[in-house]
Amino acid sequence: MIERRAAHVLASHWDGKLPVDVHAIASRMGLEVCCGPIEESGRIELVGKRPRITVNCVEARVRQRFTVAHELGHWALGHLGHGQRLFRDAPQAFTLAAAGPEREANAFAAAILMPADALRFVMQEGFADSLESLARMFDVSQAAMRWRVHNLGLFSGL
Repeated sequence: MIERRAAHVLASHWDGKLPVDVHAIASRMGLEVCCGPIEESGRIELVGKRPRITVNCVEARVRQRFTVAHELGHWALGHLGHGQRLFRDAPQAFTLAAAGPEREANAFAAAILMPADALRFVMQEGFADSLESLARMFDVSQAAMRWRVHNLGLFSGL
C-alpha cells in the first residue's frame, strides 16, 4: 500500500527528473514547507486549514530532504486524520526501531526519494556503480540508499 501510494504521488506530482524535488511535490500537493530552528528533525501540522511541514535547518541537506518526504508521508498516508494530530519527529524516529506511522512514513519517504523504477533503471543501465554514486544521484544519504536497495532486493554487491 505504501509503495502504491508513493507511486501515485509521483505519477501525479513528479517531473521525472533526478533527484526528486520533494519540495516541489509538497507544494503541488498544497503543503507549505519551511525551515526553522526547531528541536526535532521535522514536524507537520495544520496552520489554519493548510498543512505545513517544518524541518530543522541545521541538519544536513540530505536529512532535510528525507524529513520533508517523511512528513509528506504522514500527510499522504492519512496519519493526520482530520487535523487532530501533530507529528513531531525526533532524530531517533528514523531508526529501524520506529514503529507504526513512523515506519510507514519512513517507507513512504524512501519510495518518494528513491523511486523503485528509477533506481532499477539507473542500476541496470550502469549510470551508478556504487552506493555512493547512487546516493549522490538521488541526493540521499548512503545509509538511506543502502536500506532502499536492500529492501527492493537490488543489493548486488554495491
